[in-house]
Amino acid sequence: MPFFYVYSPDDFVGGLPSESANATSGWNSLTLKPGATPTLIEMVDDDGNFDEVDASQVLAGDINLDGTTYAADSPVHSAYDLINSSSGLKVTSLHFTGDGNNGGPVHGLIATEGYCRAQRIRLISIEHRT
Repeated sequence: MPFFYVYSPDDFVGGLPSESANATSGWNSLTLKPGATPTLIEMVDDDGNFDEVDASQVLAGDINLDGTTYAADSPVHSAYDLINSSSGLKVTSLHFTGDGNNGGPVHGLIATEGYCRAQRIRLISIEHRT
């Protein structure tokens, strides 16, 4: 069962782009607010692939992000990836509700490597998951 550190939209200056057509257009960087603290989550996944639509991906325990509690067994779906092709840093946005075909605001963000508070993350390309 994989563990992830998740940052909530409130942890970023200006929040996070929603998942919808062209919602990430114009987003070339994200900046963590000073004092932003990630939430450690554990996810159950039967195949080890992190997919947008996969009913086996669920939270192993309750979590609270920005005052909203998502119960154990809530679905975990990826929404979009933002990538810095120079450094290889990739961040993936998450939904903790719905069936994976969600649109609208995302609930959190994970990254392929750690980043520091108040660090600006430069993003070169955007990949929407299908």
